[in-house]
Amino acid sequence: MKRGSLPADDPDYPLYSVTQVADMLGVTPAALRRWEREGLIHPRRTHGGQRRYSRREIGQLQRVVQLAEEGFATAAIGRLLELQDRIDDLEDQLAATHRPGHPQPRPEPPDPSTPDDPQPGPPRQ
Repeated sequence: MKRGSLPADDPDYPLYSVTQVADMLGVTPAALRRWEREGLIHPRRTHGGQRRYSRREIGQLQRVVQLAEEGFATAAIGRLLELQDRIDDLEDQLAATHRPGHPQPRPEPPDPSTPDDPQPGPPRQ
């Protein structure tokens, strides 16, 4: 965390309890614990063992709730979240290659064995 900033400014700072998050999302605390057991979310723990959720984790849980309401099974939700994370990573990599100052790949020269013009055929009528 940056000097002078508050924990509430950091989207990864674990501020919210199970009860607070359950109320925000309209689910039960038991649902949050089940999704944790099934690996969909990984809240941090206080020294006393209580779960604490960050704003980023709450955002991910919003996606979990939406997919669950649409009827997706927990295993499918986990796979969808993994695939979305991969897409996000690839989009970040692609954006990084198109930034100004980043060397662009050179286009390959044309293959001399392939003619530029198609072979002439019989005239069309």
